[in-house]
Amino acid sequence: MRSGGLMGTAALALLAAPAWAQSASSGDGDSFLGGEWQPVDPAELEQMRGGFEMPSGLNVSFGIERAVYVNGDLVANTVLNIPDIAAITPEQAAQVADFNRGRVVQIGEGNVVMPAQMAGALVVQNTLDNQTITTLTRIDVAVDSVATLQAINFSNLISDALAGSVSP
Repeated sequence: MRSGGLMGTAALALLAAPAWAQSASSGDGDSFLGGEWQPVDPAELEQMRGGFEMPSGLNVSFGIERAVYVNGDLVANTVLNIPDIAAITPEQAAQVADFNRGRVVQIGEGNVVMPAQMAGALVVQNTLDNQTITTLTRIDVAVDSVATLQAINFSNLISDALAGSVSP
């Protein structure tokens, strides 16, 4: 049930994206984000994401990056990008293994961690005062065809409506 809500939310966001992109790109060349923001070339983005192809033909690309900053300095960074799971390279397999191991960032003395209990987790331990700790998890997702996603979502919507009308 929860995945249906998540899929619906994702679908609504994707449906709104073309209108948002159009409004963001219109104007006098200065986007609503500010003049310092520049678009990234799609070919460069393709190399930064991983992905998969659904049986319907919909290609979904994704990338995950986790970073930890302490007092503005990057102290840990983990990146996972798998563009084609069927043709995974040894380097990409190493990325998956590293990502699944998790990451521990310890600031100060006397920190203790149980590695067996942290599979895939990011653990930040701090015993110092007045530290500015920032953790960022960035997930990049793209689909190659909003029309295909809309068709899949519409099909799911009809199936859910029919199932709801039959059940008490």
